[in-house]
Amino acid sequence: ATSTATASVAPGACPDGMATIPGGPMFMGARDLIPAADAKPPHRVQISTFCLDKTEVTVGAYQACVDKGVCERALDHVSWPDITEALKKKYSGYCNAGQADKAKHPINCVAWPMAENYCKHIGARLPTEAEWEYAARGSSQKKYPWGDDPPSGKFLNACGKECADAWKKATNEA
Repeated sequence: ATSTATASVAPGACPDGMATIPGGPMFMGARDLIPAADAKPPHRVQISTFCLDKTEVTVGAYQACVDKGVCERALDHVSWPDITEALKKKYSGYCNAGQADKAKHPINCVAWPMAENYCKHIGARLPTEAEWEYAARGSSQKKYPWGDDPPSGKFLNACGKECADAWKKATNEA
């Protein structure tokens, strides 16, 4: 899902619908013993104060940009390098665009350039990797925004009823 940010701002100067994320220092990077190939070791960075959307960009908001002829239509299927037809069929139903009952859901199934273009259209930008991590974790070096406890229904709302139903279906068919 897309979220927009703004350039560095003075605290309290964010537009409606955006939260002020006060700047500060943080360590970003992989702390795993065997990090991913593209991950850097932890290094200290300084984040300037910035604004970040309080909620994700909705299907309706993104579609309004499409309707103006400024944004490219969101995909109705998942896509990544070397995706199999079986995986495409399995996960494409979770794409929200084009589903009338999902206008208030977060837009998904958009590529980075599509999200970047949307942000430019509304006078914003995508948050940087460092800003995104800082907004999620702060400077505390915790694993998750809520601390170090693993994700669970107590801490994380990662999907709605459709995900729970899909999980039940998948585990009953296994």
